[in-house]
Amino acid sequence: MKSESMDTQTVLVIDDELGPRESLRILLKNDYRVTTSCGVDEGIEQLALIDPDLIIMDIKMPGKSGIEGLQEIRKLNDQIPIIMLTGYGDVETAQKALRFGANDYMQKPFDAREMMNTIGTQISKASMNHRKADAVRDLQRLNENLIHKLAEKEKDASLGKMSAEMLHDIKNPLSIILGYVGLLNDQLDTAKESHGVEFDHAYEYVESIEKGVERCQDLAEVWHKQSADTPTTFENLVFKGLLSEVVLFVEPFAFSQAVRIESLIELGDEDVILGDRPQLLRAIHNLITNAIQAVDDTRDPLIQIRCNRKGQQLILEVVDNGPGIPPDVMERIFDKYFTTKPEGKGTGLGLPITRHIVEEHKGYLELSSGEGEGTTATMMFPVVTG
Repeated sequence: MKSESMDTQTVLVIDDELGPRESLRILLKNDYRVTTSCGVDEGIEQLALIDPDLIIMDIKMPGKSGIEGLQEIRKLNDQIPIIMLTGYGDVETAQKALRFGANDYMQKPFDAREMMNTIGTQISKASMNHRKADAVRDLQRLNENLIHKLAEKEKDASLGKMSAEMLHDIKNPLSIILGYVGLLNDQLDTAKESHGVEFDHAYEYVESIEKGVERCQDLAEVWHKQSADTPTTFENLVFKGLLSEVVLFVEPFAFSQAVRIESLIELGDEDVILGDRPQLLRAIHNLITNAIQAVDDTRDPLIQIRCNRKGQQLILEVVDNGPGIPPDVMERIFDKYFTTKPEGKGTGLGLPITRHIVEEHKGYLELSSGEGEGTTATMMFPVVTG
């Protein structure tokens, strides 16, 4: 996708018939740059040369069909919006095209106004997805930098003794990202009003990004309190809501890694613990993220999140079907700076921090595993009574 600073977007039309090609060129020429190709192979050559913002392609063509062209293009570019053209009554083939990655289809002869609206909608959606992906990548880079800085700082001082300068540097980019999330929300609303389309998933992505930034801000505040030796503030927390928030936040990451998450939360609003919300979110998030990373090379990777109450204890289990933890690694699993991850991928702080947080909440954390048997991480917290 090209820079949004470019005013005019490019549409590539692939059709073996001159009439439809010219009709589309004339219809679109005042609003878009239009490039035409008379077949799939020529169209794919053009794709590499002009980097179009959208493709309109006929389904039935001699030689390679539009379906074959669609499959080839999707191997090269899985983001560019593609609208398929189909003859009257050929709905089954058009639906097949959608299964192979087309974004929409229109029947010939097409209505000019409907065609313009469809093109505008698909380009807007692609632009939103592109910006969302950029924002997610920025947040991932930011998160990695924060973890790296934390590890470096702790080697020189006790955990949490962050400098005021570092905290200032962290908070500034987070505020900027939140500002851009607000702008993205505004543009989603504008696109919805202009094209009459509900961008439900895009709003969900924005919300996930927003919550991610807010969590980073919460962590910055946690570090600030620790550096100032400010006492931790505990409050009554409905554990079900806390856990659901973490699961909602990690689902996009799990989806991007092709990992299934199954949740079985058998709690009610009366199941309350006394705790510090940002710290507990941090601890639970660490466990689930570790589980997702543990099943990286597993066939049909699965994470199960189970939570229930037994007497006066809330028990949370995060179970993965990964390769398990060898005994020699299990012996050192809670040691600071010990990690089995590749250089630059882990700090060896996640589990030590998590256990510290759990113990600070008068809870208990244990891991059980065996090679080839997956891993179960168990947290237990006392319930608020009376």
